[in-house]
Formats: sequence, C-alpha cells, structure tokens
Amino acid sequence: MLVLLMPPVVRRNLKAIYISAALLLAGCIVTAAALATVKLHNQTKLIKQLYKYRFVSESQRQETGYDLHALPNPFHAQKDEIRNIKKASASIDAMWKQLTPVAQQYSYFGNSRDLPVGAMLVVAAFYDYGNKAPNDAKPGCVSINENTDFKSLEEPTFLDHSQSEIGCCTDFALMLASFLTHLGIDVEVLNNGNHQALMISTDGKNGFLDSNSLTFIPEYFAETPEHESRDIYYFTPYDGSRVDIFQQFLMRSVMFGEPQFQSVAWKHMKPAEHFAKMRANYLIRDGAPAYSQALR
Repeated sequence: MLVLLMPPVVRRNLKAIYISAALLLAGCIVTAAALATVKLHNQTKLIKQLYKYRFVSESQRQETGYDLHALPNPFHAQKDEIRNIKKASASIDAMWKQLTPVAQQYSYFGNSRDLPVGAMLVVAAFYDYGNKAPNDAKPGCVSINENTDFKSLEEPTFLDHSQSEIGCCTDFALMLASFLTHLGIDVEVLNNGNHQALMISTDGKNGFLDSNSLTFIPEYFAETPEHESRDIYYFTPYDGSRVDIFQQFLMRSVMFGEPQFQSVAWKHMKPAEHFAKMRANYLIRDGAPAYSQALR
C-alpha cells in the first residue's frame, strides 16, 4: 500500500533496485554453485588419483620394474620413548646425541645403508602425520596445528619443532636432513611441488629416503639398476601416525610412473638452502659444527 502511494519516479527506482538485487542474488547463487562444482571436481580428481592403483594384480606390479619389500620397524614399540627424548631436549645438538645410539641399532642391510635408514625410522617417530579428526581436513604441520589455532607461525623455533605432536613432509624432511648431517652423511633435499624427501648416496648409488612414508628406494636415481628391478623397502608405520594411506600412495605413484614422482621431477637443494627457504635455517647450517651454536 505504501508503495502505491509513492510518486511514479520513486516506484520506478524501487523497481530497478529490486531487479538489481534479484540479479545480484541470482549471480551469487550461480557463483556458489560453480565454486561447489569446482571443489567437487577437485576432490573427485584427488580421490581417483589416490585409488588409481588400489586394485592392481601382482603381474602388473612386476611389470613396473620395482620389487616391494615389507620390513618390520624395530623401533615400533619405542615411539613414546623417542618422542619424549625429542620433547625433553634443550637443543637440537643434545637431541641428536641422545638419539644417535638408537639409530645405530639398525642393522638389516649390513652395510652403509643401515645408519641412514635407522635415522629415518627414528625421525619417523617424531610426529603424527597431519591434524587429527575433526580437523584433519586442515593443514597439519609444525607451523599450523591446534596449538596455533591453525594460524601459521612466521618462524617456528626449535621448541615449536620439539613440542609439536604433528608434522608434514617438510617437517620430516627437515629433521631427517638435520640428523643425517649430524651423523656426517651427505644429503640433498628433494621437492616435487607436492612432497619433500631426501636423496642419499649408499654404495655409490643415489637413493630416495623418506621419514614421512617410511620408505627407502636405494637405486631410485640410477639410470640402470644393478639387477633387473629396483627395490622399494617400506616399514611398519608407528601406531597412530596416520601415514598408512600416504605410504601406499607414494609407493604406487613411484612404481607406476606418476609424473610428479619420476626421478627427473624433483628439484634438488642442499639442506641449508632448503631450510632458508622454509624459514627454518636455525636448525642446521652447512655442517655438523653448527649444532653447537645457540638455538632459539
């Protein structure tokens, strides 16, 4: 009734406003629907990628040129002990000194592979992979977790790394490279845009070592393997670590030649360069002597 009493000019303006508002609302609905479609497409694509090789036959696996070796984790029952040493350490140097004897216990291969693999298994106990439910869809690393209210720490300190219960591939790679450098083992950090791991040399061959997935591929970077196939050694994950699915995904991505997990797809960095990029160069410098320096 009030609208009818208004002058024609005002009524026309109101009509234009109503039409604009309706168009704007329709546009918002269309945009929201489009974004939902894109999100669903991305999620569907990820699920298909994760389960692409879920049901493959043994003959198909053999054709990849990789042999899988499931090995027990001898430190499986020591997760809490290792993590408590990490949390109680006043510095990274003190932490590695305490954990070196643990890594030295590993002796499956009987050669130069044992120590780096032992170190890998020790560091694998440091963190659970990502946030726990219901926050498991959010980024989960030392820099972003429940303790930070999921807000990124600008420059995480050694205390942040030692006290965190969760970590991501960056945290595992950072710590393992630090430990191996402390042990006098030369390493390079690998980055393919989605994952980070390490390259180490054993028996004159450049291999792949990853605490996040508990995997070791001794001849990963060799143009021609010594035998007809390349070996992938994977170890029992720690209870509650939430790495099982990722471990299987990584191995299948390597075996079946997913582009991002081919040996040529990785960028190589020395640890100091990598840590500088990660704003975490306080953990390691160019060599073991840096561990005696004061850490924040």
